[in-house]
Amino acid sequence: MAMSIQKAASFLFALFMIVLTLSFSSSLPDPDHTLRLLTAAVFVFPFSALILYGIYTKKISFSLFNASFAPVFILLGIVVITGIAWNKSLSSNDGLFEFIKWILLLFYLFVFSIINKLVADPMKMISRTVVVLLFIIQIYGVLQLISIWNYAHEHKEVFEISYRLTSLLSNKNSFAEMIALCLPLQVMCMLTDSNRWKKAAIVSLALSLVYLIILKSFSVFVALVLVMIVLTFLKYSKIKSVITEKLSIKPERINLVTIAIIVSSMSGVILVLNKIDGFRKAEIAVSYIKGNTTDVEFNANSVFERMMLWRNSIKLIAENFWTGCGLANWKLMAPKFGFTGADYLTTDNIKFTRAHNDYLQIFSETGIAGFVTYILLLGWGITMAIKQYLTHQSKEFLIILSGMIIFTTVSLFGFPMEKLLLMISVIAYFSLMVFYQMKDDRKKVMSKLVPAVIVCFMVFALYSTKVTAARWYAESQYMQLLAAKEKNKWPIAYRISKSMDETYFPIDYNGTPIAWYKGAAAFMNNQPKEALSYYEEAIAMAPYHVQILNDIGAVYMNNGDNDNANKYFNKALAINPRFPDAKFNQAIAVFNKGNKLGAYNLFREVRKLHPPAKYADYMMVVIQHVGDSIFRSVGFNPNVNPVWKIKYTGTNLWYYESIAMKQNKSFVQVIRHEIDSIKNINY
Repeated sequence: MAMSIQKAASFLFALFMIVLTLSFSSSLPDPDHTLRLLTAAVFVFPFSALILYGIYTKKISFSLFNASFAPVFILLGIVVITGIAWNKSLSSNDGLFEFIKWILLLFYLFVFSIINKLVADPMKMISRTVVVLLFIIQIYGVLQLISIWNYAHEHKEVFEISYRLTSLLSNKNSFAEMIALCLPLQVMCMLTDSNRWKKAAIVSLALSLVYLIILKSFSVFVALVLVMIVLTFLKYSKIKSVITEKLSIKPERINLVTIAIIVSSMSGVILVLNKIDGFRKAEIAVSYIKGNTTDVEFNANSVFERMMLWRNSIKLIAENFWTGCGLANWKLMAPKFGFTGADYLTTDNIKFTRAHNDYLQIFSETGIAGFVTYILLLGWGITMAIKQYLTHQSKEFLIILSGMIIFTTVSLFGFPMEKLLLMISVIAYFSLMVFYQMKDDRKKVMSKLVPAVIVCFMVFALYSTKVTAARWYAESQYMQLLAAKEKNKWPIAYRISKSMDETYFPIDYNGTPIAWYKGAAAFMNNQPKEALSYYEEAIAMAPYHVQILNDIGAVYMNNGDNDNANKYFNKALAINPRFPDAKFNQAIAVFNKGNKLGAYNLFREVRKLHPPAKYADYMMVVIQHVGDSIFRSVGFNPNVNPVWKIKYTGTNLWYYESIAMKQNKSFVQVIRHEIDSIKNINY
């Protein structure tokens, strides 16, 4: 017996969501990006075939130009705006995949909205699928927990979950956000589905709550609190009437008690959140506002990081208010305002590529139009859910509203907009809202544009599949290059880099152009001219990347061009005044120009920041030269006395530099005092 189109639609939806969830590879630089984008592009074809078949057999009929399809047209507006912003991308092939993501989201909102009208109960279809997805994610999380436990046991370390528990998402916060986003649909399945699915939903929901406690995501906690407040407010009249009837309490007293509970609860939440961190969140915020941006003790905290990222985003918005800085350009442009503070920021070991606030992210890249349109999309979902609930008093709208609030809230603190699995999940919520909006629509006229639109999506999907597959292959080569680099196997790294095509993977997920890796491999294989050409290609894509600026300066310095070298070191230090590599290389360039004392002073600054492994070797050479200069200036000859010759030459001078560091003095002061003491004794 042939499968009905309704069952085929339900099966295809579930299959797509499961495959999308499993499209995760820890061997890629971003485990949940390219494979999921490729999966979404490939599934355009079966979904399109299903819709075209439904139209051909007249199983599907609806009017495209319907008020119910408002979010589809709003999302189309976002696609157009991101397309315009794409033209400003510093690397068009990097921005391409962000643009592809938005077009695929538009397709799935369009298709899910059609499928929902086709199946018998779309809420049941989506909630059941979500329960299955959560089981997959949760089981993978358990396996990950076992792996973390075994590692801690084998290495005799304290068992800590920290940021290593990510399941099938790229970080723990995204893991928590995905669980939270699915909670309302799990609840719906538990409340309304058959006994078998009800039991599955209860188990899944219990596991979800355990994971949320373990993951300790602040943004998710805030989102869930907001959901409870909003739902309580919407159900307040009913709750109040029940209490009044059951307990015979006057409504006025219930209002006063409610206000007291809300105020005390909010105060308690603020107190607990700050007490957990030793009240340091508030302390860090106040310290940062006062301008204390270089205190490592304060800055090694996510509160500081977000404040810094938001500050840079606002500055970027101010510079490009109307049109934005360009699609996928935040990670390349925001560093111009500096990332300093904790050691991992000063040394450029960790690079931020997102604003950790999706609203600031889209505003900074696409301008005011993109920001307003995105707010309009989310606002439509929340407003329509509230309006429909007040009209129909149906729990389905509370479920949709809860999902919308969770997504909208976590977007304030993270970057769910980057995660395709999260975005497709919120698109499912939007499609449900579209379904309930058009449920009463009796129009049977099929818009003739629909087949043409579907065909256009299929053509675009062909192209998207091709370029995304090419990116996937390039990322695999990149991981090989990275492995060789980390092991200092530069001949292998050079060979891989020469064969690597970075056309569709021009910039890695840390905001570093692949050309830089090619340049580094060439430089370490004694190919300075080739290295410089790659570095110049890289700096054109990432003009505020301090490591690239530093490395260009290093090439010039090795060629004896200290003036040009200093120019690039100064550019790097203008962005990050505490970047030790640039300061270190600058000290060498100054030394090469004959300014020994100037080089010494710069090396001392490097030591206070984060001295590299080779620091001591260079510093001893500089100290010897500075010491010789002082000896000559006062007419002191260490070679006269065998004891002096040993004491005041070579590595023994490092002893006086150590004394100078302890006494917070310069080496010059200490060695002059030493010479004066010798002269006084001789006298």
